[in-house]
Amino acid sequence: MIRWDYVLAGVAILLAALVVQRNLNRPAISVRAQTTYYVSDMPTQRARLRVEFPPNDQCTSAYLQRRENGVVETFEDGVERDPQGRWLEAAVKNPKGGQEYTVFWHW
Repeated sequence: MIRWDYVLAGVAILLAALVVQRNLNRPAISVRAQTTYYVSDMPTQRARLRVEFPPNDQCTSAYLQRRENGVVETFEDGVERDPQGRWLEAAVKNPKGGQEYTVFWHW
């Protein structure tokens, strides 16, 4: 099951950091790479992670990683991005319990 409260909390923290960045006119986040993740605690048909960016900040690249039993697989085509870089979305079909999916993005 997707823990939407964690996903939304992560997005809220990111947006708050961007507001601070604009207000102080200096970087609030020195690294322009971010992540969010989902851990499947039970089998489901589809899990979807979506990140939306503020109008003046755009996603330039993104990828998805799956981790299970210490083995990491990277999927370059696992993330769909808006052509203008306003949002990204990762959809995972049939995740198994215990698998961890991490979405990485640069902006």
